[in-house]
Amino acid sequence: MFDLWYFDASNNNITGNIPSSIGNLKGMFALDLSGNELSGNTPPSFSNMAFLNLNDNELFGSSLSSLGALEGLDVLELANNRLSGELPQALKNGSSLTTLDLSYNEFA
Repeated sequence: MFDLWYFDASNNNITGNIPSSIGNLKGMFALDLSGNELSGNTPPSFSNMAFLNLNDNELFGSSLSSLGALEGLDVLELANNRLSGELPQALKNGSSLTTLDLSYNEFA
């Protein structure tokens, strides 16, 4: 098995849900799935992720609590989806985030 630390599949017209098993890649540092047609909720687990870009998809729902628990997350890009509800307390408190883009969603 190999250690995948950066995966970029942006702008590929990928459809469907993000598989929860993608969070099992323990060495993954960065994931860019922006500009696709991914739908559903955000996956429940991204261990050790520092960069996560899910901009410009069709993600919906209000289940961002698992993302807020990521201690090492530096960049979180979720702009231009259909996410709603309230932000998890961990995101409001700042955590280690240096970049947070939630524009063009439906947050309260």
